[in-house]
Amino acid sequence: MLKVDCIRHPFVEFQQPFSILLESGESCLILGPNGSGKTTILEILAGIKKPTSGNIINKYLLTTYLGVREGLNKYTTVLQEMRWFAQLHHISLSLINEVYEELNLTNLLYRPCSQLSTGQRRQVGLSRLWLLPAGSLWLLDEPYNGLDIKFTNVLDKKIISHLDSGGSVLLTSHQNLSDSMANIRKISLEPQSAKSL
Repeated sequence: MLKVDCIRHPFVEFQQPFSILLESGESCLILGPNGSGKTTILEILAGIKKPTSGNIINKYLLTTYLGVREGLNKYTTVLQEMRWFAQLHHISLSLINEVYEELNLTNLLYRPCSQLSTGQRRQVGLSRLWLLPAGSLWLLDEPYNGLDIKFTNVLDKKIISHLDSGGSVLLTSHQNLSDSMANIRKISLEPQSAKSL
């Protein structure tokens, strides 16, 4: 369960404090124009930034934030990046090959991150989600940016599976979501207000 009451930050345009209650198995899409505070809210919930006011109660054992930048080191290969991530989270290294075979991305494992296209970088960043345990909270900032239709469908199915296993997802997107994600709750951030739809 994630409960957010009236958080504020000085560098966002909306004037009303942000609040949300996200139970196990629930998801929410944060909408709003550029500069309205979508990324800032996710960064606050991830502990990257501090709010100037408000309360946050996060009962999830694991919270994962994936930002618009994938955080890949251009001097390493994809496999080195994934091994580092797996070791950080005490995940079996053998799971990396299983995930990359499932996602049909094994051809990228030995490629330097500097040689990845925008879409490939996004796929590699998102592939970390497949390594994480069930029942966690995902904070995804524009996860569909740069993805082709095929991987968009793969990500949709993964998010739905994650919700079915008791996890929760809070995400932002400027793109229209597919029909499989049509029932997701939405919160719209506007200059001067933040209101639920």
